[in-house]
Amino acid sequence: MRSKLLEEVDHFRQSLMGAVSHDLRTPLATIKVASSTLANRSASLTSDEVRELYNLIEVESDRLTRLVSNLLDITRIEAGVFTVHPNPTSVRDLVREAVNAMKPTMGAHRVDSIVPASLPAVNVDSLLIGQVLINLLDNAIRHSPDDGVITVEARREMRQVILSVTDQGPGIEPSQRQAVFERFARLDTGGRAGLGLTIAKNFVEAHGQEIWYEDAPNHGARFVFTLPVADETAPLR
Repeated sequence: MRSKLLEEVDHFRQSLMGAVSHDLRTPLATIKVASSTLANRSASLTSDEVRELYNLIEVESDRLTRLVSNLLDITRIEAGVFTVHPNPTSVRDLVREAVNAMKPTMGAHRVDSIVPASLPAVNVDSLLIGQVLINLLDNAIRHSPDDGVITVEARREMRQVILSVTDQGPGIEPSQRQAVFERFARLDTGGRAGLGLTIAKNFVEAHGQEIWYEDAPNHGARFVFTLPVADETAPLR
């Protein structure tokens, strides 16, 4: 007789793969069409069309990479095998590296970073918090108008740094504001939450910190989280 634990593992695996199957197929199909077009019709394409197809392959490959990374992260979280390795880290570096990582998928979106140079270092696992920022930026890009502005802002409050990512999208209904942090939760809009916000929540809470949603001006969405200030005499890594 199978153990209850094995049944739970199987249920998790089946529900996970069922939920992400569409998300995996979409970038793969786009990459396939773009690469086939380049292989079979390159002689009839203009240089601009070729450049556009190569850019599409790069964007969808990055999207697929993020999805696979999120799948691996949620598997580690569910298995209880991921660990946090905090070190004094520059907030400016965290933001800059996350924004740079997302540039290929930004299109006409613009990111405004408001990160004072006077901010102290934070005591975090830079890989995990970097992924938090990438996931929040990815969420903002997907829900913002094509030419929307995304704002990343940081400020100090006592022994914490408060970081936020704000978009100019439609925002989230009050009844859905906790559900967006749940894995593949069904939303009133007919869509569903993905893994990105779930992982962001887990990674922030693994540092003993909090993440939450706020309404932004003009009906946008703002995701806010706290980070612990490091010993200000410690060197950055």
